[in-house]
Amino acid sequence: MKTCAVILAGGRGTRANASCAKSGVAPMPKVLRRVGGGALLECVVRSLSKVPGLDGIMVVGSSALFSCAYWPEVARNLSEFNARFVEQPEPLGTGHATQVAMGAMDGAVERVLVCCGDVPLIQPENFAKVLHDEHDIALLAARLSSPEQSTYGRLVLCKHGSGVGRDSRIKCVAKIVEVKEATEEQRKIDLANVGVYGFSRKLLGKVLPSLPQRREIYLTDVIELACSDGADCVYYEVGEKEATGVDTSEALCNVNLFFKELFIKRAIDNGVVFQDFQTFQPSFDTEIAPNCEIGAFNVCGRGVVIEEGARILPFCFLEDCVIRRGSTVGPFARIRGGSEIGEGVCVGNFVEVKKSFIGNRSKMKHLSYIGDASVGANVNVGAGTITCNYDGRQKHETVIEDDASVGANVALVAPVKIGKGAVIGAGSVITKDVPAQTLALTRSPQKHNTEWIARKSSIANHD
Repeated sequence: MKTCAVILAGGRGTRANASCAKSGVAPMPKVLRRVGGGALLECVVRSLSKVPGLDGIMVVGSSALFSCAYWPEVARNLSEFNARFVEQPEPLGTGHATQVAMGAMDGAVERVLVCCGDVPLIQPENFAKVLHDEHDIALLAARLSSPEQSTYGRLVLCKHGSGVGRDSRIKCVAKIVEVKEATEEQRKIDLANVGVYGFSRKLLGKVLPSLPQRREIYLTDVIELACSDGADCVYYEVGEKEATGVDTSEALCNVNLFFKELFIKRAIDNGVVFQDFQTFQPSFDTEIAPNCEIGAFNVCGRGVVIEEGARILPFCFLEDCVIRRGSTVGPFARIRGGSEIGEGVCVGNFVEVKKSFIGNRSKMKHLSYIGDASVGANVNVGAGTITCNYDGRQKHETVIEDDASVGANVALVAPVKIGKGAVIGAGSVITKDVPAQTLALTRSPQKHNTEWIARKSSIANHD
Protein backbone atom coordinates (compact mmCIF):
# COMPACT_ATOMS: atom_id res chain seq x y z
CA MET A 1 0.00 0.00 0.00
CA LYS A 2 1.41 3.36 -1.02
CA THR A 3 1.45 5.93 1.78
CA CYS A 4 2.19 9.64 2.11
CA ALA A 5 2.82 11.97 5.04
CA VAL A 6 1.52 15.54 4.93
CA ILE A 7 3.49 17.84 7.25
CA LEU A 8 1.69 21.09 8.05
CA ALA A 9 4.44 23.70 8.38
CA GLY A 10 2.72 26.84 7.13
CA GLY A 11 1.64 28.48 10.39
CA ARG A 12 2.80 32.03 11.04
CA GLY A 13 3.70 31.33 14.67
CA THR A 14 2.11 34.58 15.85
CA ARG A 15 2.33 33.76 19.55
CA ALA A 16 5.77 32.18 19.29
CA ASN A 17 7.05 35.35 17.58
CA ALA A 18 5.27 37.83 19.85
CA SER A 19 8.54 39.22 21.23
CA CYS A 20 9.87 39.74 17.69
CA ALA A 21 6.82 41.79 16.79
CA LYS A 22 7.39 44.09 19.78
CA SER A 23 11.08 44.62 19.02
CA GLY A 24 10.74 44.97 15.26
CA VAL A 25 12.95 41.94 14.60
CA ALA A 26 11.99 39.83 11.57
CA PRO A 27 10.07 36.79 12.86
CA MET A 28 11.54 33.31 12.49
CA PRO A 29 9.31 30.63 10.99
CA LYS A 30 8.02 28.66 13.97
CA VAL A 31 9.00 25.26 12.57
CA LEU A 32 12.64 26.41 12.50
CA ARG A 33 12.79 27.08 16.22
CA ARG A 34 15.06 24.57 17.92
CA VAL A 35 14.52 21.62 20.21
CA GLY A 36 17.57 19.64 21.26
CA GLY A 37 19.68 21.59 18.78
CA GLY A 38 17.47 20.73 15.79
CA ALA A 39 14.63 22.64 14.16
CA LEU A 40 11.12 21.47 15.10
CA LEU A 41 10.65 20.46 11.47
CA GLU A 42 13.84 18.37 11.53
CA CYS A 43 12.66 16.51 14.62
CA VAL A 44 9.35 15.64 12.96
CA VAL A 45 11.00 14.57 9.72
CA ARG A 46 13.64 12.48 11.51
CA SER A 47 10.88 10.54 13.25
CA LEU A 48 8.85 10.14 10.04
CA SER A 49 11.90 8.94 8.13
CA LYS A 50 12.01 5.87 10.40
CA VAL A 51 8.58 4.76 9.20
CA PRO A 52 9.32 2.47 6.22
CA GLY A 53 8.04 3.34 2.75
CA LEU A 54 6.72 6.77 3.64
CA ASP A 55 7.01 9.70 1.20
CA GLY A 56 6.13 13.23 2.24
CA ILE A 57 4.63 16.57 1.29
CA MET A 58 5.53 19.64 3.36
CA VAL A 59 3.02 22.47 3.24
CA VAL A 60 4.77 25.78 3.86
CA GLY A 61 3.27 29.24 4.20
CA SER A 62 5.77 31.40 2.36
CA SER A 63 9.34 31.69 1.15
CA ALA A 64 10.35 33.05 4.60
CA LEU A 65 11.15 29.47 5.56
CA PHE A 66 13.79 29.21 2.83
CA SER A 67 15.33 32.65 3.41
CA CYS A 68 16.10 31.97 7.07
CA ALA A 69 19.85 32.13 7.73
CA TYR A 70 20.25 28.50 8.77
CA TRP A 71 17.74 26.97 6.36
CA PRO A 72 20.58 25.36 4.31
CA GLU A 73 21.69 23.46 7.43
CA VAL A 74 18.13 22.29 8.05
CA ALA A 75 17.59 21.38 4.40
CA ARG A 76 20.64 19.07 4.39
CA ASN A 77 19.15 17.09 7.25
CA LEU A 78 15.74 16.91 5.57
CA SER A 79 17.26 15.25 2.51
CA GLU A 80 17.05 11.78 4.12
CA PHE A 81 13.25 12.02 3.83
CA ASN A 82 11.70 11.85 0.37
CA ALA A 83 9.51 14.96 0.54
CA ARG A 84 8.30 17.76 -1.72
CA PHE A 85 7.38 21.30 -0.72
CA VAL A 86 4.09 22.91 -1.68
CA GLU A 87 3.08 26.44 -0.76
CA GLN A 88 -0.18 27.40 0.89
CA PRO A 89 -0.85 30.83 -0.63
CA GLU A 90 -2.93 32.08 2.30
CA PRO A 91 -3.03 30.83 5.91
CA LEU A 92 -6.62 29.57 5.78
CA GLY A 93 -6.19 26.76 8.31
CA THR A 94 -5.16 23.14 8.59
CA GLY A 95 -8.05 21.91 6.47
CA HIS A 96 -7.07 24.18 3.60
CA ALA A 97 -3.39 23.22 3.95
CA THR A 98 -4.37 19.56 3.62
CA GLN A 99 -6.44 20.39 0.52
CA VAL A 100 -3.34 21.99 -1.01
CA ALA A 101 -1.29 18.88 -0.23
CA MET A 102 -3.92 16.56 -1.72
CA GLY A 103 -3.69 18.47 -4.97
CA ALA A 104 0.02 17.64 -5.19
CA MET A 105 -0.26 14.01 -4.04
CA ASP A 106 0.50 10.93 -6.15
CA GLY A 107 -2.76 9.34 -7.28
CA ALA A 108 -1.58 5.90 -6.18
CA VAL A 109 -1.51 6.87 -2.49
CA GLU A 110 -4.07 4.92 -0.44
CA ARG A 111 -3.33 6.03 3.12
CA VAL A 112 -2.45 9.56 4.25
CA LEU A 113 -0.71 10.58 7.47
CA VAL A 114 -1.23 14.21 8.46
CA CYS A 115 0.85 15.80 11.21
CA CYS A 116 1.97 19.21 12.44
CA GLY A 117 5.49 20.52 12.00
CA ASP A 118 5.52 22.00 15.51
CA VAL A 119 4.92 18.78 17.51
CA PRO A 120 8.48 17.44 17.57
CA LEU A 121 8.48 14.57 20.07
CA ILE A 122 6.12 12.04 18.44
CA GLN A 123 7.90 8.69 18.14
CA PRO A 124 8.07 6.68 14.88
CA GLU A 125 6.05 3.79 16.30
CA ASN A 126 3.16 6.12 17.09
CA PHE A 127 3.18 7.61 13.59
CA ALA A 128 3.12 4.05 12.28
CA LYS A 129 0.09 3.12 14.41
CA VAL A 130 -2.25 5.68 12.83
CA LEU A 131 -0.75 5.25 9.37
CA HIS A 132 -1.27 1.50 9.20
CA ASP A 133 -4.52 1.28 11.16
CA GLU A 134 -7.31 -0.37 9.16
CA HIS A 135 -10.07 2.04 10.26
CA ASP A 136 -11.16 4.95 8.06
CA ILE A 137 -9.55 7.42 10.46
CA ALA A 138 -7.09 6.88 13.30
CA LEU A 139 -5.59 9.63 15.39
CA LEU A 140 -3.31 10.23 18.37
CA ALA A 141 -4.70 11.58 21.63
CA ALA A 142 -3.17 12.56 24.96
CA ARG A 143 -4.62 12.39 28.46
CA LEU A 144 -4.40 15.89 30.00
CA SER A 145 -3.24 16.36 33.58
CA SER A 146 -4.82 19.85 33.76
CA PRO A 147 -7.65 20.11 31.23
CA GLU A 148 -8.73 23.55 32.42
CA GLN A 149 -5.36 25.02 31.37
CA SER A 150 -5.01 23.29 28.02
CA THR A 151 -5.59 24.96 24.64
CA TYR A 152 -5.78 21.64 22.77
CA GLY A 153 -8.93 20.49 21.01
CA ARG A 154 -10.98 17.85 22.85
CA LEU A 155 -12.11 14.45 21.66
CA VAL A 156 -15.82 13.80 22.01
CA LEU A 157 -16.35 10.04 22.02
CA CYS A 158 -19.31 8.13 20.64
CA LYS A 159 -22.06 7.93 23.25
CA HIS A 160 -22.09 4.16 23.35
CA GLY A 161 -18.40 4.31 24.25
CA SER A 162 -17.32 1.42 22.07
CA GLY A 163 -15.72 1.06 18.71
CA VAL A 164 -17.70 0.59 15.55
CA GLY A 165 -17.11 -1.88 12.82
CA ARG A 166 -14.00 -3.97 13.16
CA ASP A 167 -13.10 -3.97 16.86
CA SER A 168 -15.59 -3.26 19.64
CA ARG A 169 -12.74 -2.98 22.15
CA ILE A 170 -11.54 0.30 20.63
CA LYS A 171 -13.32 3.47 21.67
CA CYS A 172 -14.42 5.60 18.74
CA VAL A 173 -14.37 9.36 18.25
CA ALA A 174 -17.52 11.26 17.24
CA LYS A 175 -15.88 14.67 16.73
CA ILE A 176 -13.11 17.01 17.81
CA VAL A 177 -14.06 20.35 19.37
CA GLU A 178 -11.63 23.28 19.26
CA VAL A 179 -11.19 24.90 22.66
CA LYS A 180 -12.34 28.27 21.36
CA GLU A 181 -15.65 26.71 20.39
CA ALA A 182 -16.02 24.22 23.27
CA THR A 183 -18.69 24.45 25.93
CA GLU A 184 -17.76 24.63 29.60
CA GLU A 185 -18.52 20.93 29.92
CA GLN A 186 -16.44 20.00 26.86
CA ARG A 187 -13.44 21.91 28.23
CA LYS A 188 -13.42 19.53 31.18
CA ILE A 189 -12.75 16.58 28.85
CA ASP A 190 -9.23 15.32 29.56
CA LEU A 191 -8.67 13.61 26.19
CA ALA A 192 -6.93 16.00 23.80
CA ASN A 193 -6.22 15.99 20.09
CA VAL A 194 -2.51 15.74 19.28
CA GLY A 195 -2.77 16.73 15.62
CA VAL A 196 -1.60 13.43 14.11
CA TYR A 197 -4.05 11.57 11.88
CA GLY A 198 -4.14 8.57 9.59
CA PHE A 199 -6.80 8.85 6.86
CA SER A 200 -8.11 6.69 4.09
CA ARG A 201 -7.13 8.64 0.98
CA LYS A 202 -10.51 7.96 -0.57
CA LEU A 203 -12.40 9.27 2.45
CA LEU A 204 -10.19 12.34 2.80
CA GLY A 205 -10.68 13.25 -0.84
CA LYS A 206 -14.42 12.94 -0.40
CA VAL A 207 -14.79 15.02 2.78
CA LEU A 208 -12.19 17.79 2.38
CA PRO A 209 -14.09 19.81 -0.28
CA SER A 210 -17.14 20.04 1.99
CA LEU A 211 -15.37 21.39 5.09
CA PRO A 212 -17.09 24.50 6.47
CA GLN A 213 -15.18 27.78 6.62
CA ARG A 214 -15.44 29.80 9.79
CA ARG A 215 -12.45 31.89 10.87
CA GLU A 216 -10.45 29.23 9.04
CA ILE A 217 -10.91 25.75 7.64
CA TYR A 218 -10.27 23.15 10.36
CA LEU A 219 -9.00 19.69 9.47
CA THR A 220 -10.63 18.47 12.68
CA ASP A 221 -14.05 18.97 11.08
CA VAL A 222 -13.28 15.96 8.87
CA ILE A 223 -13.92 13.68 11.85
CA GLU A 224 -17.49 14.77 12.51
CA LEU A 225 -18.45 14.95 8.83
CA ALA A 226 -16.98 11.55 8.03
CA CYS A 227 -18.41 9.80 11.10
CA SER A 228 -21.90 11.24 10.47
CA ASP A 229 -21.67 9.59 7.06
CA GLY A 230 -20.84 6.16 8.51
CA ALA A 231 -17.03 6.28 8.74
CA ASP A 232 -15.25 5.04 11.84
CA CYS A 233 -12.58 6.93 13.77
CA VAL A 234 -10.43 5.46 16.53
CA TYR A 235 -7.62 6.86 18.65
CA TYR A 236 -4.36 5.76 20.25
CA GLU A 237 -3.10 7.40 23.42
CA VAL A 238 0.40 8.83 23.75
CA GLY A 239 2.02 10.53 26.73
CA GLU A 240 1.17 14.16 27.38
CA LYS A 241 4.80 15.21 27.15
CA GLU A 242 5.32 13.42 23.84
CA ALA A 243 2.25 15.20 22.50
CA THR A 244 3.36 18.72 23.46
CA GLY A 245 3.34 21.23 20.62
CA VAL A 246 5.09 24.60 20.39
CA ASP A 247 3.00 27.73 20.07
CA THR A 248 4.75 30.03 22.57
CA SER A 249 8.29 30.64 23.79
CA GLU A 250 7.34 29.07 27.12
CA ALA A 251 6.10 25.96 25.33
CA LEU A 252 9.42 25.76 23.46
CA CYS A 253 11.28 25.74 26.79
CA ASN A 254 8.99 23.01 28.10
CA VAL A 255 9.43 20.89 24.99
CA ASN A 256 13.21 21.11 25.34
CA LEU A 257 12.89 19.82 28.90
CA PHE A 258 10.50 17.06 27.84
CA PHE A 259 12.80 16.09 24.98
CA LYS A 260 15.72 15.63 27.35
CA GLU A 261 13.60 13.68 29.83
CA LEU A 262 12.29 11.31 27.15
CA PHE A 263 15.79 10.87 25.66
CA ILE A 264 17.34 10.03 29.04
CA LYS A 265 14.60 7.53 29.87
CA ARG A 266 14.99 5.70 26.54
CA ALA A 267 18.79 5.67 26.90
CA ILE A 268 18.66 4.25 30.44
CA ASP A 269 16.16 1.62 29.32
CA ASN A 270 18.62 0.75 26.55
CA GLY A 271 21.49 0.18 28.98
CA VAL A 272 23.29 3.54 28.99
CA VAL A 273 24.83 4.52 32.34
CA PHE A 274 24.75 8.21 33.32
CA GLN A 275 26.93 9.51 36.11
CA ASP A 276 24.60 12.52 36.46
CA PHE A 277 21.81 12.53 33.87
CA GLN A 278 20.58 15.96 34.98
CA THR A 279 23.75 17.61 33.66
CA PHE A 280 23.85 15.76 30.32
CA GLN A 281 22.54 17.60 27.26
CA PRO A 282 21.78 15.49 24.15
CA SER A 283 20.83 16.70 20.70
CA PHE A 284 17.74 15.65 18.77
CA ASP A 285 19.77 13.16 16.70
CA THR A 286 22.21 11.89 19.34
CA GLU A 287 22.68 8.11 19.25
CA ILE A 288 24.16 6.27 22.24
CA ALA A 289 24.57 2.49 22.18
CA PRO A 290 24.09 0.17 25.17
CA ASN A 291 26.78 -0.20 27.83
CA CYS A 292 28.13 3.30 27.33
CA GLU A 293 29.10 5.41 30.33
CA ILE A 294 28.34 9.14 30.20
CA GLY A 295 29.96 11.38 32.82
CA ALA A 296 28.62 14.59 34.32
CA PHE A 297 28.33 17.88 32.42
CA ASN A 298 28.66 16.50 28.90
CA VAL A 299 27.06 18.12 25.85
CA CYS A 300 26.29 16.48 22.51
CA GLY A 301 25.73 18.78 19.54
CA ARG A 302 24.26 17.62 16.26
CA GLY A 303 25.28 14.38 14.59
CA VAL A 304 26.89 12.48 17.48
CA VAL A 305 27.06 8.67 17.44
CA ILE A 306 28.56 6.86 20.45
CA GLU A 307 29.08 3.14 19.99
CA GLU A 308 28.83 0.34 22.54
CA GLY A 309 31.15 0.38 25.52
CA ALA A 310 32.50 3.89 24.98
CA ARG A 311 33.12 6.18 27.96
CA ILE A 312 32.63 9.93 27.83
CA LEU A 313 34.20 11.38 30.97
CA PRO A 314 32.97 14.66 32.49
CA PHE A 315 32.96 18.10 30.85
CA CYS A 316 33.24 17.11 27.17
CA PHE A 317 31.63 18.71 24.11
CA LEU A 318 30.98 16.48 21.08
CA GLU A 319 29.50 17.45 17.72
CA ASP A 320 29.16 15.77 14.31
CA CYS A 321 31.40 12.85 15.24
CA VAL A 322 31.50 9.09 15.75
CA ILE A 323 33.02 7.53 18.85
CA ARG A 324 33.71 3.86 18.13
CA ARG A 325 33.45 0.89 20.48
CA GLY A 326 35.39 0.91 23.71
CA SER A 327 36.96 4.35 23.33
CA THR A 328 37.42 6.86 26.15
CA VAL A 329 37.00 10.60 25.69
CA GLY A 330 37.77 13.24 28.30
CA PRO A 331 37.59 14.71 30.77
CA PHE A 332 37.51 18.23 29.30
CA ALA A 333 37.82 17.12 25.67
CA ARG A 334 36.24 18.54 22.54
CA ILE A 335 35.51 16.45 19.44
CA ARG A 336 34.48 18.66 16.51
CA GLY A 337 32.75 18.22 13.19
CA GLY A 338 33.73 15.45 10.82
CA SER A 339 35.79 13.45 13.31
CA GLU A 340 35.83 9.70 13.79
CA ILE A 341 37.42 8.21 16.89
CA GLY A 342 38.33 4.56 16.28
CA GLU A 343 37.93 1.57 18.60
CA GLY A 344 39.80 1.54 21.89
CA VAL A 345 41.14 5.07 21.45
CA CYS A 346 42.00 7.33 24.38
CA VAL A 347 41.38 11.07 23.88
CA GLY A 348 42.30 12.65 27.20
CA ASN A 349 41.97 15.90 29.07
CA PHE A 350 42.16 19.20 27.21
CA VAL A 351 42.47 17.51 23.81
CA GLU A 352 40.64 18.90 20.79
CA VAL A 353 40.05 16.84 17.66
CA LYS A 354 38.64 18.47 14.55
CA LYS A 355 37.77 16.88 11.19
CA SER A 356 40.17 14.00 11.83
CA PHE A 357 40.25 10.21 11.81
CA ILE A 358 41.92 8.55 14.80
CA GLY A 359 42.84 4.90 14.26
CA ASN A 360 42.18 2.02 16.64
CA ARG A 361 44.01 1.93 19.99
CA SER A 362 45.76 5.27 19.46
CA LYS A 363 46.32 7.58 22.42
CA MET A 364 46.47 11.35 22.88
CA LYS A 365 46.06 11.88 26.57
CA HIS A 366 46.94 15.50 27.30
CA LEU A 367 46.72 19.05 25.96
CA SER A 368 46.80 18.42 22.20
CA TYR A 369 45.12 19.76 19.08
CA ILE A 370 44.60 17.35 16.17
CA GLY A 371 42.96 19.06 13.20
CA ASP A 372 42.51 17.95 9.56
CA ALA A 373 44.50 14.82 10.29
CA SER A 374 44.50 11.10 9.61
CA VAL A 375 46.05 9.21 12.50
CA GLY A 376 46.73 5.49 12.12
CA ALA A 377 46.40 2.65 14.63
CA ASN A 378 48.53 2.30 17.77
CA VAL A 379 49.85 5.85 17.56
CA ASN A 380 50.95 7.72 20.67
CA VAL A 381 50.67 11.51 20.65
CA GLY A 382 52.51 13.25 23.48
CA ALA A 383 51.30 16.13 25.62
CA GLY A 384 51.24 19.55 23.97
CA THR A 385 51.41 18.25 20.40
CA ILE A 386 49.52 20.22 17.75
CA THR A 387 48.92 19.94 14.04
CA CYS A 388 49.52 23.32 12.42
CA ASN A 389 46.84 22.93 9.76
CA TYR A 390 46.09 26.52 8.71
CA ASP A 391 48.46 28.72 6.73
CA GLY A 392 46.26 31.81 6.89
CA ARG A 393 44.41 30.99 3.68
CA GLN A 394 43.59 27.30 3.61
CA LYS A 395 43.70 24.10 5.67
CA HIS A 396 46.23 21.31 5.09
CA GLU A 397 46.28 17.64 6.10
CA THR A 398 48.58 15.85 8.51
CA VAL A 399 49.03 12.08 8.12
CA ILE A 400 50.45 9.97 10.95
CA GLU A 401 50.77 6.31 10.00
CA ASP A 402 50.40 3.22 12.20
CA ASP A 403 52.68 2.65 15.22
CA ALA A 404 54.24 6.12 15.11
CA SER A 405 55.19 7.88 18.33
CA VAL A 406 55.05 11.67 18.60
CA GLY A 407 56.83 13.18 21.60
CA ALA A 408 55.64 16.00 23.83
CA ASN A 409 55.35 19.60 22.64
CA VAL A 410 55.69 18.79 18.93
CA ALA A 411 54.41 21.04 16.15
CA LEU A 412 53.50 19.18 12.94
CA VAL A 413 53.37 21.83 10.20
CA ALA A 414 50.96 20.60 7.53
CA PRO A 415 50.99 19.34 4.89
CA VAL A 416 53.21 16.68 6.40
CA LYS A 417 53.36 12.89 6.67
CA ILE A 418 54.82 10.83 9.50
CA GLY A 419 55.71 7.32 8.28
CA LYS A 420 54.84 4.01 9.89
CA GLY A 421 56.74 3.36 13.12
CA ALA A 422 58.51 6.74 13.00
CA VAL A 423 59.45 8.51 16.23
CA ILE A 424 59.34 12.30 16.66
CA GLY A 425 61.52 13.71 19.43
CA ALA A 426 59.98 16.00 22.02
CA GLY A 427 59.97 19.71 21.23
CA SER A 428 60.41 19.23 17.48
CA VAL A 429 58.90 21.41 14.76
CA ILE A 430 58.35 19.05 11.82
CA THR A 431 58.01 20.71 8.42
CA LYS A 432 59.06 17.83 6.16
CA ASP A 433 57.78 14.27 5.70
CA VAL A 434 59.37 11.71 8.01
CA PRO A 435 60.12 8.27 6.50
CA ALA A 436 58.95 5.07 8.17
CA GLN A 437 61.04 3.63 11.03
CA THR A 438 62.96 6.89 11.40
CA LEU A 439 63.75 9.19 14.33
CA ALA A 440 63.09 12.84 13.51
CA LEU A 441 64.41 15.54 15.80
CA THR A 442 64.63 19.30 15.36
CA ARG A 443 66.07 20.94 18.40
CA SER A 444 68.50 23.72 19.16
CA PRO A 445 71.73 22.50 20.82
CA GLN A 446 71.66 22.64 24.61
CA LYS A 447 74.30 25.00 25.97
CA HIS A 448 75.80 25.25 29.49
CA ASN A 449 77.29 28.50 30.79
CA THR A 450 79.03 27.91 34.09
CA GLU A 451 79.86 31.61 34.60
CA TRP A 452 76.37 33.09 34.07
CA ILE A 453 74.99 32.63 37.61
CA ALA A 454 78.10 34.03 39.26
CA ARG A 455 78.08 37.04 36.91
CA LYS A 456 74.37 37.69 37.60
CA SER A 457 74.94 37.51 41.37
CA SER A 458 77.86 39.92 41.12
CA ILE A 459 75.79 42.47 39.21
CA ALA A 460 72.96 42.19 41.74
CA ASN A 461 75.31 42.74 44.71
CA HIS A 462 76.88 45.76 42.98
CA ASP A 463 73.47 47.37 42.52
